[in-house]
Amino acid sequence: MAIYVIQKLAPYLMAQISVAAYSYMALMPLIQPQIMKLLTTKEER
Repeated sequence: MAIYVIQKLAPYLMAQISVAAYSYMALMPLIQPQIMKLLTTKEER
């Protein structure tokens, strides 16, 4: 989504936004479990 929008609005930022978007997607499996533990109780999990 971010890459599509940036392509239409500011194509000169494509490289920077692409790196940020792909880095976020790659790190999400590592970050998400810790965030979920912080935001939920044991009973909810």
